[in-house]
Amino acid sequence: MSGAVLILLGLILANPAAADTAPAQALDPPAVTIRNLSPAPPPPSPSMHPDVILLDAQGRIAPANGTPLSLRKSCGACHDVEFIEKNNYHAQAGLDEQSDAGRAPSGRPWDTGPGIFGRFDPFLGRALTPPGEEPLDLGSADWIRLFAARHVGGGPAERSRSHGGILGSPPAGVADPDGPSLDDKTGERTTWDWKKSGTVELNCLLCHLRRPDNMQRIRAIQRGEFAWASTAILTGTGLAVPREEGYAWNTERIPPDGAVSATTLGLGHARSDNCRQCHGRACRCTDPVVFQGGRDNWQAEASGSVFSPGRMSQSGMNLAGKESLSSPWDIHAERLLSCNQCHYAPNNPAYDRGGLAGPGVRHLAFDARRARESEYLFRPDHNLVKGDTAQGTVGRRFFGTMRDCRDCHRAEETHEFLPFPKTHFAALECTACHVPRLFPPTRRVTDWTMLEPDRKPRVEHAGVQGAVDDPLSLLTGQVPALLPRRAADESVRLEPQLLHTAWYWVAGEPPRPVRLRDLERALFDGDRYHGDVLAALDRDRDGSLSHDELVLDTPARVEAVVRRLQALGYRTPRIAGEIQPFTVAHGVGHPDSAQRDCAACHGPAGRMCQPHPLAEAAPAGAPPQPVADAGLMLPGPIVPTPAGGLALRPQRCPAGFYVMGAQRLHWMDWLGILALAGTLGGVVLHSGLRAFVALRRKRAGGAA
Repeated sequence: MSGAVLILLGLILANPAAADTAPAQALDPPAVTIRNLSPAPPPPSPSMHPDVILLDAQGRIAPANGTPLSLRKSCGACHDVEFIEKNNYHAQAGLDEQSDAGRAPSGRPWDTGPGIFGRFDPFLGRALTPPGEEPLDLGSADWIRLFAARHVGGGPAERSRSHGGILGSPPAGVADPDGPSLDDKTGERTTWDWKKSGTVELNCLLCHLRRPDNMQRIRAIQRGEFAWASTAILTGTGLAVPREEGYAWNTERIPPDGAVSATTLGLGHARSDNCRQCHGRACRCTDPVVFQGGRDNWQAEASGSVFSPGRMSQSGMNLAGKESLSSPWDIHAERLLSCNQCHYAPNNPAYDRGGLAGPGVRHLAFDARRARESEYLFRPDHNLVKGDTAQGTVGRRFFGTMRDCRDCHRAEETHEFLPFPKTHFAALECTACHVPRLFPPTRRVTDWTMLEPDRKPRVEHAGVQGAVDDPLSLLTGQVPALLPRRAADESVRLEPQLLHTAWYWVAGEPPRPVRLRDLERALFDGDRYHGDVLAALDRDRDGSLSHDELVLDTPARVEAVVRRLQALGYRTPRIAGEIQPFTVAHGVGHPDSAQRDCAACHGPAGRMCQPHPLAEAAPAGAPPQPVADAGLMLPGPIVPTPAGGLALRPQRCPAGFYVMGAQRLHWMDWLGILALAGTLGGVVLHSGLRAFVALRRKRAGGAA
């Protein structure tokens, strides 16, 4: 036998299991997965947390009675869970900031809040129907199931937006305002059975469990088993197992008194892995980063955030120039910072700065008073401090409470090379130079005016050549647009932004989004496009619609869909367009990778002058505008491109910013020329007069 065969045989004999696994591993391509690719984490350190008695909603031992776990009762034995839920914008999701339709900060006529509860999501194309309105798109139960992967429970998943009580418990003699729902299969209006489903309590374990089974939690909610969501998350610990309906307790591992040790549960402080369950799954700690797009990974797809200490050169992504990318995905992650060290609880004694004095104590530069540890543990404020971004619209009263770059870094002492540093620091966010390029592909366009054959919108991505989820697609990266934005404190600075443009149908007055189910009925006849739509859009007359043909780029094509929507009873259907900016706040690399070339901004070919692409193809007659609560100030008009798309074309001095070398002000140019000419003329005149006087004196002296 050859040497290679002998070596292979020796490996198989040394590890018999390899004989079974080797062929499969050799044939299967690298997986694009939302699950963690790293080895199993080490066992947790001993916990000082006392044993937790697993109780149900009635305060009984849940495993002994086979009933769903209630974290309100179980955790409430030591913590003020009601306080934690109410002071928690992750749980409230905008419920505590509700307004009448059209009065929300976004400016959309149908939005009822700034959070995901009540705010239209163009990634999903669904809208929460205001109380009492028809037709119904999303009722409360529909919203809970749709946003299961992005909501921690509590808030609108437990309490009514109409009467403030528990869902399914309306005041006596009043029809349940939270009862209307849409049947998933038929699309018909039904009444949700809250007694059968229960509600979704605030899930403490989602953040404080070392290895929560979030997939089972999402599965339980999407199946309408709301009360079992807290139990489902324990399946990863082996304390609960899924059944065809609901979940069963593994009583062999649980004492009769229901007390389970914190070590068995894996309880502890919230870790970055817990945050990643909702805030972007393109993060794999120390193992190679693999990206997956989609609505369940919305934040990574929208903002390109990869909070990972891994080196880009060791990534699982096919990055352009990968060998030269020695910087980590985020240097803060590399330096062992976790999410909760920046986004901490405001009343945490370990992080409270004591300088956030209220109006009553404005004379204090520092307030030494702190909550005691026992007070903090009983009532930890879960309104985590946050920055000020265009997309973080919920909990606006907490904008800017987080430490920013200037609070941690002494920039003046490390930017000696930068001319006029104070001017730059006052006008620019630090990420403008320290995140010069983003490599994860991000969604640029979501077009709901036409649907693909699989009933999904037409989508465009930026920074990728090929399918976004194909590991072989080349990720070329993109340079964020540097745009002026007005912050919550009314200051205006240039910030790097990724722009997402969306188009969708609205109808009526005041306008409301056309329901996705009705759009499907308008566009499709069974499994095929409706004949009228096919006739209007089929350019090559091959009897089908390609991806490029799914663009309503002429008035005639728009009118074809308008007629179909009118046939369903919609009045004055028309296309609405909007731009949602996503502020680039993560992804800071090594200082050596920062932008140091002045010409990148201070030149005619720099970021301040070049058009920024918005879409490769766009519907006709629907120019998009930024959503009102983003604070974005467009530096110029939105213009069509020769290829049929749209681009943002910057003009001179956006929002009063003058960038030398990049922008020309003709009156200032002429003023400078006149000043230079006057100076030169004065110098020539003065020199000439002195020479003339000296010559006269010389002649006069010679004559004497």
